Amino acid sequence: MSNKHGGAFEFRAVDVTGAYVEHLMPRIFDPLALVLLDAARFSRGERMLDVASGPGTVARMATELVGPFGHVTAEDISEEMDAVKLSMPGKRNTPPVEYDATDSQKLPFEDFEFDLVICQQGLQFFPDKQAALAEMHRVLKPAGRLAVAVWAQIEQCPYFDAMHHALQETVPPEIADMILKPFDFPFMNALTFELKNAGFCDVHAETVSRPLIFEEGVEHAIRAMDGTPLAPHLEKLPQEQRNAFEAAAKRYLHSLIWDDRVETIMVSNIAVGHCAT
Repeated sequence: MSNKHGGAFEFRAVDVTGAYVEHLMPRIFDPLALVLLDAARFSRGERMLDVASGPGTVARMATELVGPFGHVTAEDISEEMDAVKLSMPGKRNTPPVEYDATDSQKLPFEDFEFDLVICQQGLQFFPDKQAALAEMHRVLKPAGRLAVAVWAQIEQCPYFDAMHHALQETVPPEIADMILKPFDFPFMNALTFELKNAGFCDVHAETVSRPLIFEEGVEHAIRAMDGTPLAPHLEKLPQEQRNAFEAAAKRYLHSLIWDDRVETIMVSNIAVGHCAT
């Protein structure tokens, strides 16, 4: 997906997605997935679509909720993320997740096919958010629900804010500002407006925060950047520049250190909208 800040923010290397699964998924995306599924009031026997599913974080959790008569489909445009999804085993005694590599703005599903659509940290990346939301609305049954999570402002997510400051000091701006893309849609009123404009009603939105802890300290927090799409760009920089970035990152992360661990929070806006009956 195109990044208006000056580059593509996409997973294009399996080694990057592997680091994402190791460092970021259990600390950032798994905890938020639980919150999102709870907000959506997901029930047994329902059919769910996980849009822009990444490595299938939400989808795999949902299989534990749907029961033997439910169904979970996960779609993502990234073939690298699909490769990671397929390599990860599902939960025992749960129905398998059906994976589909496709463009979220033109979903290959029939009208009224799903009870619930989930989109965790994907909507901000769509060039045409209304087109994407219209597709999500189309595939939902009457009285179906959409649950969306997008990050709040980067300043409310201190780890990434610290990394952005370190990048600004040490690398070209077109690389430094790539980290802003996940925080490109940070205001709850804008999220609510987009859902209502796409035809969803009874829209409820809330801001939630969850702890983010890097147990091994600053080096661990810096290493976690290997799990972002910035990693290949940083890898191409001269060693001296990479060393300068790491030194700056240690300075900016210093205020987040508690008992030799990096401890902070991630803040996200969550909205749930309903289709009219």
